[in-house]
Parts: sequence; C-alpha cells; structure tokens
Amino acid sequence: MSMPVAPTSARIPPDPALPPHERDWHERFPCQDYVELAADPAAVPAARLRLRADLKDWGIGVPTDDAELVTTEIVANAVAATRAIRWPTSRPPVRLWLRGCIGILFVLTWDATTLVPQPRTPDLWDEAGRGLLLVDTYSQWGHYLPPGEGAGKVVWARVPKPPRQ
Repeated sequence: MSMPVAPTSARIPPDPALPPHERDWHERFPCQDYVELAADPAAVPAARLRLRADLKDWGIGVPTDDAELVTTEIVANAVAATRAIRWPTSRPPVRLWLRGCIGILFVLTWDATTLVPQPRTPDLWDEAGRGLLLVDTYSQWGHYLPPGEGAGKVVWARVPKPPRQ
C-alpha cells in the first residue's frame, strides 16, 4: 500500500475526468468552508455542527435536515474507510468542504483510501448499510480518485437532488 498524499492545503483535489478548465468548479461558489477532521467517530457530529452553523450564516435556503443527513453519511463513510486500514504511520485525517449558493449545497469529503463507496441493499435486520441509499434519496452524488499515487478519493454530494431531466 502506498502512503497517502494529503492535499497540501484546503484546495479540493481535482477530478481527472473533467476538462482542465472545469476542474475548479467548486471555487466559484460564494459560500465556502473547509475543515480537517480526525478519522474518528467524533468527526461526524463535528461535521454536522459545522454544517448547521454554515447554513445558518449563509442563509442559502437549502433543506437543513437533508443536508445534515447527507453530510453525516458521507463523513461517517470517510471515517469508516480510513479506520478500516492499518496505516504504517499515524492515521490520516478526513477533510470536509462545503460549497454553496442560493438553493444549492455541495458537500465534499476526502479520505486517504481508494475504497470506492458501494451502495448495497441491506437485509431487514442489518444494522448498517443504508447510508448511501439515504444519500441517494436526498442528493445527487458521486466520487472520483484524484490523480497521483496514494491520492485517496473524493466523495461529493449536491443537496437538494436536482430534478430529473
């Protein structure tokens, strides 16, 4: 396993699938926040609190409950993916970016793993496995692997989910 290459700043790693002139799409939003979180279960409520404060300050009219649910799930997944791997040195952080404008919020996370999010259909009695189903219900979402060995992954979600075309 190669060592993770953490982003050196609060910049969101680029999506290699996008043309070069579109790779900074997230920098065009007027409302922006960034926080680095320990890959620990306490990161989830910390991310929710940060999101609530931002949405209150920004006043962009995004459904807070939906945004909190989506943020909770993708941060929890980033923490779980990071904790599932034995690291030769200290455990890398999880990063959270919030980008918004009137009526739209993007939630992006980075973690040092390349474990791709896999939605699944849990059995009735399963205690886990519904998170990405909820994320899919309340947002449009996806992921990508930034360029470079050990560059981890970015998971993004747009709240609210845009209407179907």
